[in-house]
Amino acid sequence: MTYAFCLTGLTWFSLMLEQAFPDLFPYRSIILPVVIVGMLWDGTSRGILVGGGLLVVDWIIRPTGPPLLPVILSTVIAVFMTRRHARNRLAYHTGRRRQLPDWSLPVLLLLMAAGVLTITTWPDVTASFPVLLPRLALFFRTSVPVCILLTAVMLLTSEPGWRRIS
Repeated sequence: MTYAFCLTGLTWFSLMLEQAFPDLFPYRSIILPVVIVGMLWDGTSRGILVGGGLLVVDWIIRPTGPPLLPVILSTVIAVFMTRRHARNRLAYHTGRRRQLPDWSLPVLLLLMAAGVLTITTWPDVTASFPVLLPRLALFFRTSVPVCILLTAVMLLTSEPGWRRIS
């Protein structure tokens, strides 16, 4: 229960930062890394449920296009977690396969979420490409360092046992 309250509080704080300083923090540039790392933090379906619910609430507060982001992001994270748990159970039967580093998954999910936001927010992407490029640059300049910082915190807290990994 404290996990859900902490993730909700961090999401609410990041939403307030984006609303207070829209020129400094572009649309969903802080809230997406917080929700993505929050979904991956617990490693169970509870994180996906809480994070997806928070993205739906964010879409209700600030509606833009169809709500594809919560659905696609929750599905991709659920598929990743299912494959990771299946790979851990069968690791002794198969040889060690090459995997992505742990820090790269949230950044890749952030890139995918930016693509979904681009498609749903700007319907005519080809006509507005000169306008779209500076917006995406500002989005990535803010969100990628936040995502890497939160991922580093997530990975470092699992070392001393402060984060439960299921």
